[in-house]
Amino acid sequence: MAVTFDEIKTAVRELLGEPVADQWSDTQVARYINYAASEIWRELMRRADHEWGWTSGSAISIVSGTQEYSLPSDMLLFRAIERVNIDDPYFLSRVRIQDRGKFTSISASGSSYPSRFYLRPPSYFGLAPKPTASIASALKVWYVPVATEMSLSADEPEIPEQHHRLIVFRAAIMARRAQEQNPGGLISEFKEGLAEAIVSMSQTGEEASYGNDTSEDWSY
Repeated sequence: MAVTFDEIKTAVRELLGEPVADQWSDTQVARYINYAASEIWRELMRRADHEWGWTSGSAISIVSGTQEYSLPSDMLLFRAIERVNIDDPYFLSRVRIQDRGKFTSISASGSSYPSRFYLRPPSYFGLAPKPTASIASALKVWYVPVATEMSLSADEPEIPEQHHRLIVFRAAIMARRAQEQNPGGLISEFKEGLAEAIVSMSQTGEEASYGNDTSEDWSY
C-alpha cells in the first residue's frame, strides 16, 4: 500500500480515476490527505491500546510554590505523568481538580513533594500537594502528539502502513464531495477499513479524551 506522501497522492488520483490534473489541484489533494491523516490518527489513538503512540518532551523541573505547569503544545491525547529523577521512577496518580487541596505528602526534610496530579485541560496540569521544594528535571509528561502535516515527497503518516489505505479512501471521499460528486462505495470501504483498524489496535479498550482533541462525529 501507499507509504510516502507522493505515493498516497498518486493512489488518491488513481482511486478518483481522474486523468485531468486540474480537476483537483495538487494543493487540494494534499490538503485532503493531511486532513484525512489527522482525522484517522486521532480516531485510532483514541481507541488504541493505552500505551500505543506515547511520546514525551524534555523533563520538567518542579518549582517550589508553583502548582500548575504547561502541557505540551502539540498534545492530542494525554497519557501519564512520570517522576523520573529518582532511582525508581513512578507514575503519579490522577485526582479530580476539585480535590487538589486534600492531599499532603511530606519528605523527611519537611518539604511537600508531588505524589498526585490533576488536569486543567487543554493547557495545564497541576501537582497535589503544591510543592514546597524545587526539583530539577523531575517530571515527564507522556502523551500522543497531534499528527504532523506532510509536505515533503518522502513524508509518511504516523498511522501504521497497513492502514494507509484509509487515508486514500477518506481523501478521495472529501475530494468527490468538494466537486459535489457521489463517493459511492468509497464510504462503505472506508467505514469497514476503519472498523478493522480499530479492532487491530484496540487491546485495552481504554480511551483518552484530554488535550487538543476537539473531535466531532464523522461526516461523510
